[in-house]
This record gives sequence, structure tokens and C-alpha cells, in this order.
Amino acid sequence: MKTAHAVALITLVVSGLVRAAGADEGFDASAAQAERQALAQQRIGFDAQYAREQAACRERFAVSDCLDAARLRHSAAVDPLIRRQQALDAAERAARARAARAQTDAREAEAASTAAHDKPTPSISSAVAAPLPPARPRSAPSEEARRQALADRDAKAAAQASVERARQAARKADLAERQQQAKQQADERAAKLAERGRKPAARLPEPSASSIEQFKAQSQGASAPH
Repeated sequence: MKTAHAVALITLVVSGLVRAAGADEGFDASAAQAERQALAQQRIGFDAQYAREQAACRERFAVSDCLDAARLRHSAAVDPLIRRQQALDAAERAARARAARAQTDAREAEAASTAAHDKPTPSISSAVAAPLPPARPRSAPSEEARRQALADRDAKAAAQASVERARQAARKADLAERQQQAKQQADERAAKLAERGRKPAARLPEPSASSIEQFKAQSQGASAPH
């Protein structure tokens, strides 16, 4: 009798919780449905207006600019409707979630009340005298587990070795590139130094005025008759 009374009381409380869950945040399913229908009618009107504006734009010279402006006007009109629709959907989902939680809490409370009423209360002496269950011995690792552990260890070692080989190869390639660059720079410096070390051939000295006069006198003396 007490169990039935407790169950009835819990059911009454839970039904109140379920009803309150829908009205917890002021959500009214019938009002939300009416508002959805009104939003849908407004959307139909805006879409029809947008279609008419598109048709009118195609008869103009600047079609792209006209269509862009019509699309912006349509978005400005429709976006608030979409946001309101999303808000209604979110409120409905929240109300359903609250109702589901209330029902779950009711079932759990009912089960706990029934179990507490049906379960006999153990005496202190029986609770003390009851032996503890023996501890389970830890099973030794199976052969398959041991093989798997060895395979994992080998795979890890192989992966680490592969990574190390890749690092060494990268270091060798970097060293070879640096050596090649150093050699190229040394060759360029040597070529520049060699180019600077080359001297032009020595030019003959310019004859002086006295040497020119002396040469003329000698030439005239040699050509005079004896």
C-alpha cells in the first residue's frame, strides 16, 4: 500500500515537472506553431517579391547591379525570419529535452522508491558477519598478449631507427650542400683575385722634344751629299 501511494505521489510530481518543462522558459507549442505559419507566409511573400524584381532587372541594361541590389533587399527581409525560425526550433528542442529529463528523473525516482521499499533492511550483526568476497587472482598475461607486446616493441624500435636514418640523411645532404656552396664561393673569390692580379702590357715611353730634334738632325746629316 505504501509503495502504491509513493508511486502515485512520484507520478503526480513528475507530471507536474513535465508540464513545467514546457513552460520553463515561456515556450508554448501552439503559439510557436502559429508563429511558424506566419513566418512561412511572410517568406512566401518576400520570395514572390524577389522573383518579380529579378524579372524586372533582366529587362534593364545594368542587369548585374540590379540583381545584386534585389538580392540584398531579399536577404535583409528574409534573414530575420530565418533567425526567428531557428530560435523557435531551439526553444522547442530545449523544451523537449527538459521533458525527457523530467521523465527520466521520474522513472529513476520510482525505481529507487520501489527498490527501497522491497529491499529488507539488514541487521548490524548480519552485516558484520557477512564475509567479504575473495579477491580475484590476477591472471598471468597470455602468450598472445606477450607476442603482441614484443611486436609493438619491435615496431617502435624500427620506427625510431627509420626516423634516425632520415635525420642522418638530412644532415649529410645539408653538409654536402654547405660544402658545395663554400667551394663555389671560394672559386668565385679566387677568380676575382686572379682578375685583379692581371696587369696591362707596358707602354713605350713618350719621346721628348729634345730627342725628336736630335733625331731630325741626325736624319738630315745622313741625307746631306758628301
